[in-house]
Amino acid sequence: MKKTLIILSVLSLMSVSYAQTEITISSESDIPEGNVFSGEYSSITVKGYTVDDITVSENSSITNLNVNYNGDTSTPAVIKNSTFKNISLGQITSSSYSWGAGFGRTVLENVDFSKSRFDKAIDKWSIIMYNATLSNVDFSNVVAECTGFLWFSGTKVENVSFRNVHIKSDSDAVLGLSGNFHSWEPTVRDWAYLVNVDFRGTKIEKSDGSIRSFSLNDITLSGGGNRSEFANVLLGDGTIVSSQMSWSGGTTYVDSNQVNDGLLLASASDRLIVDGLVDGVGAKLTVDSTASAGSIILRDNATLEIADNTTLTITDAINIVFDANANVSEISDILILGDNATVVMAGYTDAEARSAFLSMIKDSDGNIVDWSSDSVASFVKGTVVPEPAEWAMIFSAFALGFAIYRKRK
Repeated sequence: MKKTLIILSVLSLMSVSYAQTEITISSESDIPEGNVFSGEYSSITVKGYTVDDITVSENSSITNLNVNYNGDTSTPAVIKNSTFKNISLGQITSSSYSWGAGFGRTVLENVDFSKSRFDKAIDKWSIIMYNATLSNVDFSNVVAECTGFLWFSGTKVENVSFRNVHIKSDSDAVLGLSGNFHSWEPTVRDWAYLVNVDFRGTKIEKSDGSIRSFSLNDITLSGGGNRSEFANVLLGDGTIVSSQMSWSGGTTYVDSNQVNDGLLLASASDRLIVDGLVDGVGAKLTVDSTASAGSIILRDNATLEIADNTTLTITDAINIVFDANANVSEISDILILGDNATVVMAGYTDAEARSAFLSMIKDSDGNIVDWSSDSVASFVKGTVVPEPAEWAMIFSAFALGFAIYRKRK
């Protein structure tokens, strides 16, 4: 069987303008002059042809992107060595035999998929992204009818929203993760890396009508000796997951018994970003966690919940930031506490910890809250036990106060 590779290569930013256009590329003569795509496209279809050195200009939009084969090939379409910035993509359809549309060694930055629908004519994955980098990409409200939704192979995914995605699939897993496994590609990363990725509200609907919330059970891992790393990923119910998951030999499905480190903030550049509430759900910490540096950023009235019997240990190198225009007047507006939930301030006594904790909370304009330390006394604790001399001073102060009280009586 003859195999034809469809490649859109080296897309970058230009400023040539076209009216809204429908175009099918099956030969060189179908490519616009200068290999430039710019403006609004109702449809771009690449069919059975290898396309090189294509430029898509900034702020362009593609309502329908169709990546199809001619019927005589099992090789998927690939958008390769490409850069998408500040553009909008609509419906993406693939009718390749084995895989869906592929994004290889591709950078997607500030790309809006939120109006997209992923349709697939075959029983495989809708899109595979290998050796790619995604940053500030919005897949919110996408509808995907597929077997598998996305496969990330050797790909870094950072600050990406999958909020309220509706996936129609009978598969046990809808998100695939692996190291780079393409024999024709040099290895850029030997793992898939997800940072600040938000799956809140994402649901999987089966053909029998049953619906489940996206969880670790919906992820499949593959590739001998490779691994996947999560940092501050929000699952469908808002649970915070940070984990390094390894596998070897064949395919392994992830389950909820995988080690979850919860909130992972270890350097000044690390962040947990929670954008608003999704069906009333913010971010939820369900396992004991330690955060030593970085920021917790709560946007648009978002909240952080610490579940029952869960402890968050932090240092004063942590910043907790909420929107200056949000309706926040007390700690309960941003922090939801389960039974026996505790915040521990490392390096402080109980008495010192309360003021130290409040000094870390500020609005986006930099204003530190002026709340009373009594408002956090029930759940903020320290790690330092006062020295005997300090205890003596404390008791002396208490005794002096009691003596003054008695004298006044």
